[in-house]
This record gives sequence, structure tokens and C-alpha cells, in this order.
Amino acid sequence: MKPLQIHQLRSIYDMMSLRGKAALITGGAGGIGRSCAAGLAEAGASIVLMDIPEKKEMLQDNCRAIAGRYQAETMYVTGNVADEDHVNRMIGEAYEGMGRLDIVFANAGVGGNDDNPVQIQLSEWKKVIDINLTAFW
Repeated sequence: MKPLQIHQLRSIYDMMSLRGKAALITGGAGGIGRSCAAGLAEAGASIVLMDIPEKKEMLQDNCRAIAGRYQAETMYVTGNVADEDHVNRMIGEAYEGMGRLDIVFANAGVGGNDDNPVQIQLSEWKKVIDINLTAFW
């Protein structure tokens, strides 16, 4: 295969563009989720932010800020990533709202309440594992 000549190369911006794609970001109310969503929006993606219901107001604020700065289509969904029924519902809502779903950034995560592993209760351990490892499997 003969290498392409410079005038035949496509723009790196076009090759890396996410225009026409939709991304679902879990943990979208927090700093990492918000920042990654902003980066995906800047690259052209439509954004669906997801977090627990208690963070609905922050999701709304983040959606407004991302839409305003990047002119991206945004929406949010709420639920618990450790609950399979919630995950199925949120994916359905995201797909219905955007008409497609191309990217999932499974960013949601929690830490344990105790730094001493001997004192961590089994219920706390299961919660951390369900959210950090099993969610969106």
C-alpha cells in the first residue's frame, strides 16, 4: 500500500470529531464527570449526564453550562448505577432523548466510609463493589 500524500490526508479535527454522536456520562454531577462531558461536547458530542436523584439540581446546572459554552444538545437522567432496573431505564431514556447512544463513560464511583479495612462492614463493601465494578456491566 502506497502512503498517502500530504494533500490526501484528512483533517485530524474531522477524524477525531464526535459530531453526530451521543455520550452518556455517569457521575455527571461531579467534577470528573462534568469535565469529561465538557470535553466530549467540545469535540461535538451530544451529552446525557447521569447521577443519583439527590444531585438533580447539579445535573441541571451542568447541562445548562455545557449547552451554553459548547452549543451541545444536553439532557440528564437520574438513578442508581448499582440497580440494574435503573440502568436499563436510564439507557432507554438517554437513547429516546438523543435518538442514539454511541458512547458510555462509566465514571460513577464511591469510596468506602472507613479507611480501616478491618472495620468495613460487608454491606458497605457490597455497595462500593456494586457501584464501582458491577455497574453498567
